[in-house]
Amino acid sequence: MGITQLLDNFYEQVRPYQSGKPLKMVPGQIAWVPTLFLDKNMTIIDAERAGREDHKNIKLKFNRLNSNHFRGLGREKLPIPSIRLLPNEELMAFKAKKRPCIFISKAEFFLSEEEQKKLTGGKRHHATEDYIFVPLYSTHKDDESKGFAPQFVDRIKHFDYGHFVYMPDCKLRNLETNYPPKEGIARLDRLFVTNPIVPNVSPTDVKLTDEYFKILIYHLKEYLFQETESELHDLRECLKPE
Repeated sequence: MGITQLLDNFYEQVRPYQSGKPLKMVPGQIAWVPTLFLDKNMTIIDAERAGREDHKNIKLKFNRLNSNHFRGLGREKLPIPSIRLLPNEELMAFKAKKRPCIFISKAEFFLSEEEQKKLTGGKRHHATEDYIFVPLYSTHKDDESKGFAPQFVDRIKHFDYGHFVYMPDCKLRNLETNYPPKEGIARLDRLFVTNPIVPNVSPTDVKLTDEYFKILIYHLKEYLFQETESELHDLRECLKPE
């Protein structure tokens, strides 16, 4: 049974819930966010104008990344509407899926107007308002051809792996977002940053309890810094099969 033997509550309702306002999210809150599929064979989009004077008719070719990309070798890049590429820049294609994700924290960095002029020369990209998320992957417990095998899930429930954290079914009632998260696995090895605007981020009114969010952060610290908190060590001892 693992962690579900020790804890009864994993989720709670966000109150007050502010629909369509990602900037009002709290740590541990769950939101729908586009999440990339990582492909070791990355795909480059080569865009060419049909004619030098034709700015709107663009031909796209999808090619595997090779040693000539990001170097501008042997190619003349004509400007494309709304996209400005430097010689060492490329367009890339990724498959993505909107998944439930746990909001971890803000990756914010702000400068005053005076500091922006003095320190960055007015470059606004040095200041960020991004958010950090961990995506949830379904166990697909009704279809063993997908997701995680039952034996694997059982080990994750016992905290055998630092980068996988078990998330049980959510049984909260009377939710405003009609989203009861299903059993899943929080994958810390897929941690990512995105901008918290609509429609990038669609918050639900479900969040992890403070207790379980703290356990998630223990796992994250262990995964990133190879440091195990005493509380996480003690939990693993309690979860060891007899």
